[in-house]
Amino acid sequence: MIFSLFYFLNVSTAGAGAPVVSTLEDIGAVIVTVLALLVPVIAAIVIIAVVVVAIVTIRRWRRRHGPAQGRT
Repeated sequence: MIFSLFYFLNVSTAGAGAPVVSTLEDIGAVIVTVLALLVPVIAAIVIIAVVVVAIVTIRRWRRRHGPAQGRT
């Protein structure tokens, strides 16, 4: 598909559009590379935040409701 796009672009613009498309392709590759590096870090931060919120919520709930009945 990319080959046919480049072929159509070269034929229709006499080769003048190829550098523009190539530059856009390079920018897209950089964006995807940066996202590939950042998304796992962001996911780890979100997971840690969810765990911290869960722990704080559980501690607050236990503090308000006291110790569970029936425990020895």
